Amino acid sequence: SEPLPSLTVAMIVRDEEDQLAAALASVEGLAGRAVILDTGSSDGTAEVARATGAEVFERPDFPGFGPAKQEALDRCETGWVLFLDADERVTPELAEAIRQAVTGEADGYRIRRRNHVLGRPMKSMGLDRDRPLRLFRREKARVSDTLVHEVIEVDGVIGDLDAPLDHFTMTSLDGYLRKIDLYPTLELQQNPRPLRVWHLAFVGPGTFLKWYFARGGFRDGVPGLVWAGFTALGRFMRDMKVWIAQQDPPKEGPPASADGPPKSN
Repeated sequence: SEPLPSLTVAMIVRDEEDQLAAALASVEGLAGRAVILDTGSSDGTAEVARATGAEVFERPDFPGFGPAKQEALDRCETGWVLFLDADERVTPELAEAIRQAVTGEADGYRIRRRNHVLGRPMKSMGLDRDRPLRLFRREKARVSDTLVHEVIEVDGVIGDLDAPLDHFTMTSLDGYLRKIDLYPTLELQQNPRPLRVWHLAFVGPGTFLKWYFARGGFRDGVPGLVWAGFTALGRFMRDMKVWIAQQDPPKEGPPASADGPPKSN
């Protein structure tokens, strides 16, 4: 099929040379333009992107996920934009659904995201109900200015696409450890809060029990166990960072997020 001249695929990336080509290959023949904002890669990410014909813009500092995505959105000029992460793949079914959606009357679409953990598609803990808003009319949308857990805000009618977007999260444990180290740091920069000492003692076990048992993580075998464990670790690290900051307030300097986002694992 001919690429849609009205559609741009937009991405923010850092050190994604291993995954970027596959992500862009999944939208080959779908979008007329690809815009990549590189936030300080030290590998061949930019070269991989340019080799596919994508337009690459570089900034060495990372302003947070919301501001970075808004900057990428500002580089787009077409009527429709699809945001994609390097660890995501547009399935052929979704590509066809997108072709039909951009001729419809809705202003934005939530897309069913099929999350894979350590190679397994997850069916529990709410990961099977993940529907981020990713496809939208450019002039109707903006990205929240939050440093992490940003959202795309669309002024108009929102629809849903049931064709899946494959998300290969946690393909390696070291990459995911980097992510759960950065995310709590950004959360606390965004919303500083006092530490409740008792919470530090119970947040890890409580979070694990909630995700593994109450939310059914046990139904997904070892990947469910790992996901619940890492989620608990992330909550514990967030409280530890609060405690450390209260013991030794940080000196003035660049924000903790200045090195850019983690790889999309």
